[in-house]
Amino acid sequence: MSEIKKRFVYVSIVLGVLLSLFSCVSTQGTQAAPEWISSPDAVYPSADYLNGVGSGSTKKDAENEALSYLLRGIVQSVNSVVKTEKTLQGNDTVGYNTDYAYDFSVESSSSLRDIPGISFPEVWVAPNGTYYVLAQLNRNETGKFFQERVNNLTKIVESEIVYADKEKNTLKALRALKNAKEKAYENKENLTALAGINFTMYRMVANDYISPETVEVLLNRTAESIPISVTVEGDSQGRIKSALLSGLEQAGLKSIRQDSTDGYVLEAVISMEDVESSTKYSYVRYVIDITLTDLKNQEVVFALSDNGREAHMSSSEARQRAYRTIESFIEKEFVQRFSDYIENL
Repeated sequence: MSEIKKRFVYVSIVLGVLLSLFSCVSTQGTQAAPEWISSPDAVYPSADYLNGVGSGSTKKDAENEALSYLLRGIVQSVNSVVKTEKTLQGNDTVGYNTDYAYDFSVESSSSLRDIPGISFPEVWVAPNGTYYVLAQLNRNETGKFFQERVNNLTKIVESEIVYADKEKNTLKALRALKNAKEKAYENKENLTALAGINFTMYRMVANDYISPETVEVLLNRTAESIPISVTVEGDSQGRIKSALLSGLEQAGLKSIRQDSTDGYVLEAVISMEDVESSTKYSYVRYVIDITLTDLKNQEVVFALSDNGREAHMSSSEARQRAYRTIESFIEKEFVQRFSDYIENL
């Protein structure tokens, strides 16, 4: 091959490579965005999926934004169901009314990553380096997750109601129904989410669902049926008894009676004595002992004590300070400790 021909072949090859590279660059620069970015529901039908598209300078940022939009989609789907249906309820007389605004407080966009059925099936990088990500919820798979949640919580609520009926008119019944109420509210959120994610699955579990409003009715009835009386020794002003009655109400009891031969009796014994002092101040030492007795079993089931001293220029005012300190002790320490006792029964 002559030298001229060799040069011609060489130049042709170089030009071919350059044209090929130019063609690639040109194609990338004018590449159209995939359809799922502008119309995700056209690619992934909304009957089967909930979609959210996000963008960002990094893939992580794009994923987070996509999850945020997916979360909004879930909320919109739920609220759409609520508006379409007159009520969102099971076999209860109380359900969600049409003004109910769902905010999906069960989950946040960050925790959505841990829910089955949520994935990132599409990623695209634009010529300018911007990432686009599709966050997607599979209605069937995620629906099963929430359906199982609802079923499990419903079983807990039912179990606590049965237990409360067995332990009728006791603090154990009160504890059981308080827990049932808490679980019922949690279940309300899960059931609501399920309605927006997979309405067919929602219908499958709605009839067994027990609303928190229904449980609250049972809780109030129980709180009013537990007999408990309060006696205080050494309380000439009646202030401590009043504080204890208020504390019991804060702990959820509403059936406080002057005298009871069954149920429980809450007893408090207060003692105050002057303390000798070489200063100009008068000191008063106080002691309060509180006990709760289960009359059926003749057993002290709860006890709490406190002591201290108060000072003032006059002995009478020192005693008033002691009373105020005891009242504060009941309002804070007694209410908290007694509530904890009930919760742990």
